[in-house]
Amino acid sequence: MDVTLSPALSLFGRFGWRKLDTNDQPPIPLPAGGGGNGNIYVRNKQLALGVTYVPGTTSLLEARFGWSTTRGGKNPPALGSGSALDLFNLGGLPSDTRISGGLPSQSITGLSAFGRQATNPQWQYPTVYNPKINYTWLMGRQSFKAGYEFQRVNVEVQDVNPLYGLDTYGSQFTRPAGAASNPAVYNLADFMFGLRSQYALTTFFVAQMRQDLHFTYVQDDVRVNDRLTANLGLRYEYATPFWEANNVLTNFDPATHTMVSAKDGSIYDRALVDPDRNNFGPRLGLAYTVSSNSVIRGGWGLSYVHMNRIGSANLLPINGPQVVRAVVVQNHPTAASFRPTEQGYPAGLTNPAAFNPIAANISYIPRDFHSSPVQSWYISWQHEFEPRMLLDVAYVGNRADDLLLLANYNQAAPNKILIHGDECLFGRVVFMM
Repeated sequence: MDVTLSPALSLFGRFGWRKLDTNDQPPIPLPAGGGGNGNIYVRNKQLALGVTYVPGTTSLLEARFGWSTTRGGKNPPALGSGSALDLFNLGGLPSDTRISGGLPSQSITGLSAFGRQATNPQWQYPTVYNPKINYTWLMGRQSFKAGYEFQRVNVEVQDVNPLYGLDTYGSQFTRPAGAASNPAVYNLADFMFGLRSQYALTTFFVAQMRQDLHFTYVQDDVRVNDRLTANLGLRYEYATPFWEANNVLTNFDPATHTMVSAKDGSIYDRALVDPDRNNFGPRLGLAYTVSSNSVIRGGWGLSYVHMNRIGSANLLPINGPQVVRAVVVQNHPTAASFRPTEQGYPAGLTNPAAFNPIAANISYIPRDFHSSPVQSWYISWQHEFEPRMLLDVAYVGNRADDLLLLANYNQAAPNKILIHGDECLFGRVVFMM
């Protein structure tokens, strides 16, 4: 919708809606199967509003507002069907209707898996609010422009697994003494007898992520002479680190070798990462008219990367002790502690009280983690040979520094007896650097 209220004032509005449903058929049908991505869905709504005001012949005011919300994820085909307890007499699994239903994942080394996909369900529901304002005014040979933009990002994330159990059969417990290894035969036999070599279950946790982003700039376009036009600008960008709406967020502290919890207070108190307020981005551009049919243009600018999404590795809410990925390894079926498949999962397996930092996969973002700077530049030559023929030759480049990398902060030094550092108080610590 577009509305012109007067020669000086106009409005517009746009609304968009998109719905996607895709069914990824499982390789093995229900009830024994149900793997694959299952039912994939995306629901997206977008709103754009704008007002343009011309107060005079030398100035222009533009205000815009954008809103977007998306509900995207996947559900297993068996979701909402009978529970594992009702269908297969397997107890100890969650009864939450958002994740319950069907056969837990059955991974048999050497054969295709049975049951649900271990990483299903999974979803992300982002909502973005994005107001901005720009003001332009002319003064002789110069055109000035200034503006401000704000973004509020709310994201609901469910990205932990396995939520409904994962049983692994890979030790060939049924292989007779002296018999040759045959994974496809003996691991299948283990499955038939319920002799799982490992079982795993993860806390069902939904994170409510929050982030604010602020951008402001000034720029000056100067017509130096009839041949040369220069553009000078400066942009400032500030993005808070992500925090969790309910302060359910933890970070590893390398100084005290403990997990630190978020709390009400400053941005650091809530995100456990210091805000990065040093992101200034200068801009420079030139346009030079060589002749009536030839122009050279060039530019350089500095910007910053404020958002990285690498699965759940850099989401501090998906961390211990609020999220426990319990993995129980079983080495011998005659051991008193051995739990066959038909006994299901023990109560309290993923309780925060059961958090074991040695067995956990800890996420760690350093307190001084900062946005990555990115330089971009180009130079081009345009030449008009005739009214219907234009040649454009350009070089475009960019360079990024201090991009996010993942490493194991607790990796043991070579030739040491300890498998992990810090006297085995922690296991793998995924380090954002």
